[in-house]
Amino acid sequence: MITAARENRRVAQMGTQRRSSAMYREAADYVKSGQLGKVSSVRAWAYLDWINPLGKLPDAAPPAGVDYDLWLGPAPRRPFNPNRWHFNFRWFWDYAGGLMTDWGVHLIDVLLMAMGNDPVKSVASLGGKFALDDPSETPDTQIAVYEFPTYTLVWEHKVGVGVGLNGRPWGMSFTGSQGTLIINDSGWQVLIEKRPAAIEPVQKPGGGDPRPAHVRNFLDCVKSRRQPVQHLESGHVVSTVAHLGNIAFRSGQRLHWDAATESIVGNPEANRLVSVKYRQPWSLPYLRPV
Repeated sequence: MITAARENRRVAQMGTQRRSSAMYREAADYVKSGQLGKVSSVRAWAYLDWINPLGKLPDAAPPAGVDYDLWLGPAPRRPFNPNRWHFNFRWFWDYAGGLMTDWGVHLIDVLLMAMGNDPVKSVASLGGKFALDDPSETPDTQIAVYEFPTYTLVWEHKVGVGVGLNGRPWGMSFTGSQGTLIINDSGWQVLIEKRPAAIEPVQKPGGGDPRPAHVRNFLDCVKSRRQPVQHLESGHVVSTVAHLGNIAFRSGQRLHWDAATESIVGNPEANRLVSVKYRQPWSLPYLRPV
């Protein structure tokens, strides 16, 4: 997508909409200002009590009017099953990456807004199907730990519960030597680390739904030909982080990432998951063989 956008001089935006939120930008600027001191640990989490088990449904005929073969696209050919259909497709490896790529990519992107786009160095992940007894495949409970050049990043999620870290069902935090900034859509706050402290506690209200501003940014950039706040190069960075968390989970190993070659170092089996195998006759010529 990056290559296509560059070669054809197109404006393309990734839909991680908090990049367009003034409230999130203010918090990111606070982290960048150094007032938290040295930030060496950041975290994002999602504890979601609205995700319930899928029913154990039999295969069936596709709904009338649906071109099921086209819906599958390059994914493996399988009988139609309502559980793998709209919305719930995200819990199956054939089509998606579970909560890591559904929620994780949004919240991790807020962390990278403040910490920058330095490439991840290594990642390890543990978890499993511990909460849901159903046909879904992606983990309902997962923790991924990432090593970046100057800090660690932790992602975690769990379904079936709504009491998350720092009293928030989902959110993000930046922990520095002087204090910790905690944020989600309801607002952000700074908790000071010690007294006498070099900083004061901060409490800021939420900024509302960031999606209209994100759409506005895209439309404005279509007119101006400028790059959106979340252009594809930046989106590629956070997408890589999320996918690597899943690859580490599926391989059960700590993985070392070479950003220059976009490959996992010294682990051919895990590296096969970096690319995909397309079902014929679907193809993309640039895809590396797996």
